Amino acid sequence: VLDAPGPDSAEAATYHGGGVPVAAAAPEPETPSLPATPAAAGLPSTVNAFTATPEIGVPLPRPRPPGN
Repeated sequence: VLDAPGPDSAEAATYHGGGVPVAAAAPEPETPSLPATPAAAGLPSTVNAFTATPEIGVPLPRPRPPGN
């Protein structure tokens, strides 16, 4: 091939010369920010499914809203 772009040209740095940079064609996935402590360490998310009943000391499931 005689008219191939050189390694330093803008076409060589794009995805098959389509005008899209290779870095933009394959972006790195964002890593979600997770809490450093596990969910079982007493975070509020562990209390969402149950309502504590101090009278008997046993957590009971929350009543379902109507329609579910």
